[in-house]
Amino acid sequence: IASETIKRIPSGGGSLRHCGSVVLFGCLVDVVYTVDYILGRNWSVRGSEYVATSETTYLEELYRRTLNLHGVGALELNDYSGQLRILAPGEELPNPFIVRSRETGALSTHQRNRTQRYLAERVSDASRHLWYMFVGHNEGEQGRVVDERGHVVVRDDQSLTVVIFLHGFDDAQYMFGLDGFEDLYEWTLVTIDECLGNGQIGRVLIKEHPNIDLVPFSADKRAVKRLRHRYQNEPSVAFINRKTDINALASLGLVYGITHHGSVAEELVAVGLPVIASSIAPWRRNYPFLRLWDSPSEYVAILRGLRAADWHAPDSREMEALLQYVYEYRLNILPGEDLPVSVQWMKWDDNTLDILNGDITAKEERRIAELKPDSPQLI
Repeated sequence: IASETIKRIPSGGGSLRHCGSVVLFGCLVDVVYTVDYILGRNWSVRGSEYVATSETTYLEELYRRTLNLHGVGALELNDYSGQLRILAPGEELPNPFIVRSRETGALSTHQRNRTQRYLAERVSDASRHLWYMFVGHNEGEQGRVVDERGHVVVRDDQSLTVVIFLHGFDDAQYMFGLDGFEDLYEWTLVTIDECLGNGQIGRVLIKEHPNIDLVPFSADKRAVKRLRHRYQNEPSVAFINRKTDINALASLGLVYGITHHGSVAEELVAVGLPVIASSIAPWRRNYPFLRLWDSPSEYVAILRGLRAADWHAPDSREMEALLQYVYEYRLNILPGEDLPVSVQWMKWDDNTLDILNGDITAKEERRIAELKPDSPQLI
């Protein structure tokens, strides 16, 4: 409901409060109507019917969940391992965005080396492994951190520096579950305000997501504009170059990275920076390589309790948890199957296809529309 509302009213800038209660109510009615429609049909379940959705978010998830609870099996297309699976009626539907805990023992030497090599490549160029990083990626400026006025951010070993990584504001991003915040915009405001109120924090650096294209995603543009206006007179707040190299951040001194659920957490810990993040994220509490919080009150307590004297880089236990997480979530898949199914079949049809091309979505839609009902590709 929240995600649909934010998408319909981009002028809200990712804030439900700025979207208005009328639109929120309209999206709520859509959901109630959808569920009533499903439950009002006679599905004549014979044990061979399955529901499949292109992604388990928005109203599609209502079909998957409701039909499965009423005797229809589910074809899981969105598992992070890339494997298609059939789920029996009534079987618990896994969240494809949440990583399963590893059941095997420690990583082998080969697995550990492979994971470390992958992380090194991710840090140097995230777009090499993350298919969705096709608009922009971290590039840096000769190993320096520069704010948007062109001033170089210098090292500080006396007070804390926090780097807040903004998320996209065109979506409520509740696919991981409810975290207690109204939306990501509220999470952002609380984060910045609490950091400003902690005297141990000398600088609050804000980094926009490098993959956000502000032209089609106008809610992001409005959200960031509001943030700039709100903190324009705060001398300790600075927006840094959105493409700042992750390695460069490690040169600033006592740095904490703060993200809600972003994959940047993996890269930050890999370069030796501690990260504060929500447990309502892919890693849950199965992989403790981050400083996690479960509720807004716990999050606020963590931010207020940060002290320069307590800062330390991730220890060996946290680094091992990172490797375990990355191997399970990023590498424990067949090559190429960390892509959406629709992109996979396009690659099967044309292995020269550049999946990082910004026009990939339009091409995908055109080629799907051209398929015949009996097309072997569609089948």
